[in-house]
Amino acid sequence: MAVLMASPAIHAQAEPIDLSFKDMFRATGRGLSPTPALEAANGKRVRVLGFMARLEEAPKGGFWLCSSPVFQDESGAGSGELPPNAIYVIVRGAGKKPVAYLAGKLAISGVLQIKKEAPRLVLTLDSPKEIAPAKGKGSPRQ
Repeated sequence: MAVLMASPAIHAQAEPIDLSFKDMFRATGRGLSPTPALEAANGKRVRVLGFMARLEEAPKGGFWLCSSPVFQDESGAGSGELPPNAIYVIVRGAGKKPVAYLAGKLAISGVLQIKKEAPRLVLTLDSPKEIAPAKGKGSPRQ
């Protein structure tokens, strides 16, 4: 049974936990530390509202999700100037191709992983269908 619980199909059926950028990290004397809410979501299916970072050189097979719109040109040294709470989103099925940029606020659902090294937060999607325009209050696409 434990093997079944780890499969992507099981994750796809679970109702995602809504996670907000503002609730992910807290400032400490040593920098940013994950909040209990973020730690509790580790390894679970979550839904995050955010904006796809527009990078001059898009990463292959994924993209960066940020709390506000971000444009970074080549002088930004890759992802070095992204906000510290940016989430790297891996899109299964994208392979080594860049994911097409989508403007506006997005709702992203996938399995969250907190890592000790960069990228610190990784969200893995089962398919590109888990990227959708955000609906509701504050969304430019209501």
